[in-house]
Amino acid sequence: MYRQYVPEPDGGGPSARCPSTGVGGRGDRFLGTHAWDGQPASSLSVKVMNEKGFDISKHRARLVSPDIINKASLVVALAGNHLAKMKADVPGAGEWMILMGGLEPGRKETDVVDPIGGSLDDYRAVRDDIAHLTALLLSYVAERYELPLGD
Repeated sequence: MYRQYVPEPDGGGPSARCPSTGVGGRGDRFLGTHAWDGQPASSLSVKVMNEKGFDISKHRARLVSPDIINKASLVVALAGNHLAKMKADVPGAGEWMILMGGLEPGRKETDVVDPIGGSLDDYRAVRDDIAHLTALLLSYVAERYELPLGD
């Protein structure tokens, strides 16, 4: 559940769907700044996503790289320390990198909490927080890239 959403500008690549919302399409990537390549989703992540009808049991982590960041048209981080690390790794990185929680006006804590080591309810809360923020992200993307939003 602790991933960054990085659509590639050419739209290439395999199809993927956000495990918390089902939103996605060609070119979507879910990457981590502190994950091991190939690491499976935690058992609690799999469980809370199954509750919403999503099977993420085959999901495997992929470590984000400067090359991936440079090719992206938008990078959305879930935590400020991840955003800072990616910006530090990519000189000149800037406006196409945002913090997901920063999209919600008045939000006290802009980081999405990492539930690792927490309870099943902690994982549910993070799943629901990401789902809520994804709606704001869709509006942001539509406005930034002048895309129509469907009904």
